[in-house]
Order: sequence, then structure tokens, then C-alpha cells
Amino acid sequence: MRHYATLKDFIFEFKYLKLDDLKLTGEQLREKSVVELEAMPQVQKALQDALAQLQQYRPVLAGKYQQPERLRCLAVVALGFERVV
Repeated sequence: MRHYATLKDFIFEFKYLKLDDLKLTGEQLREKSVVELEAMPQVQKALQDALAQLQQYRPVLAGKYQQPERLRCLAVVALGFERVV
């Protein structure tokens, strides 16, 4: 039901990286800044993969619901169960 024009529709593309793939412990991961995490090659690749997937979803959903201005797309990468970028 789309009675509320001010509400937005969100789509999240979620990627998960294991700590083993990052070659880090949970403690090492918690010590890193967001800038350091975003600079990691594995994180950059996961974000690019998520963004590419969102680019495929967006036109389909915008066409289906005819309200592309309401659609908000977000790429999320979980680093183990410790951090999110």
C-alpha cells in the first residue's frame, strides 16, 4: 500500500566477508577506522559487487513501482560479526 508519499523504499545489497578472508582477528578489526576498512581491497571489491547488483535491481524496481524518486539503494558489507561498512 502506497498511501504515504513521504515514506521511502529501501533496498539493501548485503555482502559478508569472513574474518579469515580478511586475515584479521575481531580485535584487530575493531581497532581499524572506517577509512582503513574502506581502503581494504576485499572490502572495496565487495562494495563494488554490491553496487553493481544494485544497478541491476534499481531499474527493474523503479519500472515496476513507477516511483524511482522514492527508492533508496544501499550497499552494506559486514566484516565478520564485528563491523559493517
